[in-house]
Amino acid sequence: MPRFKVLIPTRDSARWIGIFLDAYRKVGIEPFYVVDTRSADSTLDILRRKQADLIPFAPSADFAEAGMLEFGARHAGVDWLLRVDDDEFPSRALLRWISSVGAKSLNQIWYISIRSLFVCDAAIYYSRRPGNFAHPQASAFLQPQLRLFHAKRVAYLNKVHTPGLQKPMYASFAPQDAFLIHCSCLLRTPAERWSKIQKYEAIEALSTLGLADEYLPEFFSLEHHNARRDGLDEFAELFESLPIHWSAAPLVLDRQIRDLHEREVSRFHERIVASRHLRPVTSADDFAWLHSVPRLFWRPTALLLSAFGRGRIHAAGAAIRDYQRFFAPIELGDVIYFSDRLSVSKVMREGWSEPEPTGVWSENECSAIALQLAKSLFGFRMAFDLRPFADHGNSQAATVTVNGREFGHWLFETGERRLVAVDVDLPAPADRISILIRHRRPISPHELGAGDDKRKLGIFLHSLQIAAQP
Repeated sequence: MPRFKVLIPTRDSARWIGIFLDAYRKVGIEPFYVVDTRSADSTLDILRRKQADLIPFAPSADFAEAGMLEFGARHAGVDWLLRVDDDEFPSRALLRWISSVGAKSLNQIWYISIRSLFVCDAAIYYSRRPGNFAHPQASAFLQPQLRLFHAKRVAYLNKVHTPGLQKPMYASFAPQDAFLIHCSCLLRTPAERWSKIQKYEAIEALSTLGLADEYLPEFFSLEHHNARRDGLDEFAELFESLPIHWSAAPLVLDRQIRDLHEREVSRFHERIVASRHLRPVTSADDFAWLHSVPRLFWRPTALLLSAFGRGRIHAAGAAIRDYQRFFAPIELGDVIYFSDRLSVSKVMREGWSEPEPTGVWSENECSAIALQLAKSLFGFRMAFDLRPFADHGNSQAATVTVNGREFGHWLFETGERRLVAVDVDLPAPADRISILIRHRRPISPHELGAGDDKRKLGIFLHSLQIAAQP
C-alpha cells in the first residue's frame, strides 16, 4: 500500500483536537500535527499526552498557510500528504481511494470535495451554496480544494484564503463520494466565526466578506445553501463526541454590515460565473500507461514517440517529454527561458505577469522564483538576462535575496538589455532555492504617460542560468 500521511496544521483547538485524534486512530490513521507555537490553550499538551506525532512551528503570519504546510511536508517523511484542517475529517471512501488510486498518481496534486457542515433546527446539514461550485472547469464538483499533494512536486504559497500551494500544472479531481467534512460551524460560535472574518479582513481587505455564507451560514436560508444531509451517517459517532453548538447565541449584526455581506457574496458568485472560460485542468494520469514503463525509459520513450509517431502518438510523446521537463531538477549550467510556458509554470511564483513571446514582466513590489536543484550547493552564480523598465526618464532599483539572505542590489538608470550576475554563498548546502526580487521603484507605463498599461513594472526577465562560481 502506498504510504501517505494526514497533515494537520493546528492552533488553539483544545476543545476538539483530542476527539478528532481518537477518531483518526479508530480508522487506522496516525495524523501528523504541525502545532502553531502561539497556541494559547492546551492544544500542545493534549497532543503530547496522547503521544501524537507532532512538530511545533512558528508560522510567519497569523494563518495556517504562512509556512505551516511546507514545514510539515519537509518533516513528514512521506511523499503524499492529505492536508486537513484540525476541524475536518475524511470519509472512509476518501481514505480507501487515496491508498488505491490517489497516492499512485503521476499528478502533483488532487482536488478533494469538502462538505461544509452547519446546524439548522437541531439537524446537521452540508452546504451546496453557489460559492461551493467555484472551479471554472468543474462547475458540478462540490467545493473542490487542493488537498492531496506530492510534497516533492509542488511549490508553496504563503497567502490567506489559498490552499497554501501554487496552482498546479498537473492535477485532477478525486471522486465526489471521497470527501472531507468541515466542522468549523459546528464547533465555533457565530461570534467566533465573525471574529475570524474580521481577522482575515484586517490581513487582506475584502478577502473574506464574499464568503459570509460559508462562515455565517445561519444568516442564509436552507434554499440558498441547497442544503443536504446524505452521506453524513458514517460520522454519527464523531458528532456525538464533539462539543457541537446546537443552539449557540445568535450573532447580531447591524443592517449595513448584513447588506455588505450580501453584496460581496453576490459579487463573489458573479466572479465564479465569469471565470468559466479558463483552460482545462491537465492531468498527468492521462499518461497512466507509464506505470508499466520504468522511469529510466520515460525520456527515450517520449523522444521515440515524438520522432516517429503521428497524431495522438506524437502528442503523447510530447506530453511525456513536457512532464519529464516539468519535474526534472535544475542542473548547474541549465538556462531557464521564460518565453517557455513550461519554465514559467515550473519556477515562477507570485509577482509576475503573463508570459510574453520573449520573457515575462515583474509586477508590483515583489517577484519570486523557486528552484529545485539536482544537488545541494553552498555556492553558485545566478545570471539574469533582463531588461529594466527604465526607458522614460525613470530608474529601477531592486534587492535580490536567496533563501532569506541578501546577495545583490541593482540600480538601473537606463532600459537596455543586460546580463546581471549574482554570486550566492549559503551558510548551509541547499537544493531548494527561493529567489525574491524586491523592486524598489516599480511604476506603470500609465503613470509615466507611456500608454494605458497600469501594471507596476520593474524588470523584463528573458532567462536565468544557474552556474558554478568562477
